[in-house]
Amino acid sequence: MIKHLFVSFALICFYSGLKAQWSFVGGPRIGMSKYVSFPENPNIESDSSGNVYIAYIDDYTGEFYSPILVKKFNGSNWVNLAKDSLYKNLPFYSFECDFTIGKNNEMVLGFFKFNSGPDTTSGIFVYKFNGTYWEPIGKNGLVDSSLNFVKSISVKLSDSGTPSIAYLYSNTQHGSYHLAVKKFTGNNWVDIGMQDTIIEYSPYAGIYPLELLLSKNDTIIIHTPLCNIYKFNGQKMDSIGNAQKIYLDTQKNIYSASVDTGLSPSIILKKYIGSNWNTISNSFSGSINKIDLVSFYLSANTTPYVAYTTKQQNELVVANFNGSKWVKLGSSIPDHPYNAQLHINRNGQLYIRANSGMLADSIYRYVMTYSPGAGFTEIKEDHILTLYPNPIKTEMLHLQIQQGILEEMRLEVTDVSGKRILSQAGTAQSFTEIDIHTLNKGLYFASIFVGEKLVQVVKFCKQ
Repeated sequence: MIKHLFVSFALICFYSGLKAQWSFVGGPRIGMSKYVSFPENPNIESDSSGNVYIAYIDDYTGEFYSPILVKKFNGSNWVNLAKDSLYKNLPFYSFECDFTIGKNNEMVLGFFKFNSGPDTTSGIFVYKFNGTYWEPIGKNGLVDSSLNFVKSISVKLSDSGTPSIAYLYSNTQHGSYHLAVKKFTGNNWVDIGMQDTIIEYSPYAGIYPLELLLSKNDTIIIHTPLCNIYKFNGQKMDSIGNAQKIYLDTQKNIYSASVDTGLSPSIILKKYIGSNWNTISNSFSGSINKIDLVSFYLSANTTPYVAYTTKQQNELVVANFNGSKWVKLGSSIPDHPYNAQLHINRNGQLYIRANSGMLADSIYRYVMTYSPGAGFTEIKEDHILTLYPNPIKTEMLHLQIQQGILEEMRLEVTDVSGKRILSQAGTAQSFTEIDIHTLNKGLYFASIFVGEKLVQVVKFCKQ
């Protein structure tokens, strides 16, 4: 029985004192990974009704090769998109994947599977969702076979629903990577603008994912992990610039965002007009010190949004450009993910998906959404929640909450898979300890909610 609520600043805590405007979607952890192949960038997408989806590779199974999961948020939880087990017709042994939703809600998944496991067929595959199951596009969904190393994949749909896919491949683990772009003609996958080596192997090559965009008249735009931008001229890929992030507006115009990390750092926003990049903004509101740009997004009215991490404070920050300056949205999220993705659904709701490496030897994923002006009483630093001992060998885990938090609170304890083990509501004064004698040895997470807002997550270990 839970007798009390807990948590400690002295402990390793993921989130402490989140401000009112940002809240978790479906909980603080969606899935976990032990072995991650960078950039391992799961997509968050939405359909015409505003429903949000996420696709990712989940390898927290003890195996090196892992299943692809595509999930939909049902208002409270993330649930499998397919009505039957995804393992029925999606590969259990995958390395890279990308997911997209088309103009008419067509859903397409591209992935790389190595020749291991029950099915020895390897290569790049593309599947579509038929409303019940995933089914291959073309013969067995196979786009390219006998590939040894694939760096990154990007899949897109034209307005008419024609799928295209781009990927970087190599014959050796640390060799040069080559770009392949293919389009489905109705019967076969055909090469589009094959390019010779465009990216040398680099330990920094995984910072940004490969991106395939379809601009005006479905012109192919490629953004490489080393930030090079290419445009297909009908015969070959032409280099048109360099930027950390690119995005298309609703009119298929190309925008880019980069960080100038000089003595006065700034976010540089540009628009590609004709054959030139025109600067829209190169300033930021306030001091941003050294930052890493992790995501760039344009709303339907072309308002630019960026997400970046601060190198000194280890925080994730989201801001938009109001026409004259960048404005920070809500409070910083105290985390330093190695990648993130902004998304705005058809209803104008802002989301951010991030991967965090804060767990030892593993990665976990979360999605948050932004709600201006909504939230709970802010828990300030003088309202500290503590938990002890940790690690714990006894039956009772002791808890303490400093005075000043008056709202109803809830404590949930989950295991590493996200399964809820314990849950109880009460006030700060009613929680004093947790009876954990029924828990097996291992790692657990204690989450504290004030009202319906998650304010802190702390891990503890039972020995």
